[in-house]
Amino acid sequence: MVALDSVSSRRAVVSAACGDALPAPEGARAGNTIRLADGDVRVFVSGVSADSTSARIAVNGGVVPQTVALGDSVDAGDGCSVTVDGIDRGHVSVSSDC
Repeated sequence: MVALDSVSSRRAVVSAACGDALPAPEGARAGNTIRLADGDVRVFVSGVSADSTSARIAVNGGVVPQTVALGDSVDAGDGCSVTVDGIDRGHVSVSSDC
């Protein structure tokens, strides 16, 4: 895993980790449900695209999962939305504005 740590002027600083030095993936993997806003918002993770640029999620019991690009949001009802914040080795991190 390679990370961009900082950028200044014309210089970039990167770091890398391999094997046991890798941190645990963040987020929920396919088949898991994430609860946000004291449980009022439930996000079921159905899957992740092969290139890790989008996730398939169902919000609050939605029957058909939606494909949501990394950084994009979907309606969660009651004036709330859910954003796909990160995809890390098949794990999805989301946030809600509720």
